[in-house]
Amino acid sequence: MSLRRSAMIHALLLITLLLAALPLAAQDGAFPQNTIQVNGSGTAFGAPDIAYIEIGYEIADEDLNHAFEQTSTTLYAIRDAVLALDIASEDIQTSGLSLWVDERYTDYGEEPQRFYRLSNAFRLIIRDIERVADVIDASVQAGANNIYGLQYGIADTDALEEQARARAAADAKARAANLAVLFGNTVGEPLHISEFSRANYGSVRLEALAMADADIGSGGGGPIEAGQLSVRVELSVTFELLSGEEDE
Repeated sequence: MSLRRSAMIHALLLITLLLAALPLAAQDGAFPQNTIQVNGSGTAFGAPDIAYIEIGYEIADEDLNHAFEQTSTTLYAIRDAVLALDIASEDIQTSGLSLWVDERYTDYGEEPQRFYRLSNAFRLIIRDIERVADVIDASVQAGANNIYGLQYGIADTDALEEQARARAAADAKARAANLAVLFGNTVGEPLHISEFSRANYGSVRLEALAMADADIGSGGGGPIEAGQLSVRVELSVTFELLSGEEDE
């Protein structure tokens, strides 16, 4: 027998022995015996304390240089108006600068009329949500004609996550206990816990504003309500499953 053939046989024997040593549950992917797995969920609600919004300016012009000049002038005016409302400079970020050519054909055979469409915007973080309407109003007065993506959030969700987690744990325990009773058993200690959490950030859809003299703050654009947001935690818990006699 060659050395190579002998080595292959020894390797196969080793693999067979290792597989035989594994528990049956590990070999077929089944759950360990005498356990029960359930999912629990919990939700906590809180008032938002921070807002995010994108505000900008868009122009269509036959003169590219004029389009850039007008956009730059307007964006500076928007920035100055926002800074005057005590929005920190680090909470103002350029979010998008785009340029594309729009060719419009009038009569067949004639050269198309070419327009340059230029847009630019700021993404603002508003840490005092009572100022949201003021920021929108001041931006429009400064020349903004593109406002969208208003979204509310909670800066620190730790407290809400703790509440939601406690509710998810209670939900998982109740589910496991109920299922166990249905089969004449009781539940023991948790053996494995996995957590999934997510925050539900509320958003308000704002269409592009074409009226530079719109009085948003006094109701020209309708009320802007922050409402409430939710944080949801989901748990997957594997409990030890005890026979009914053991608990008596």
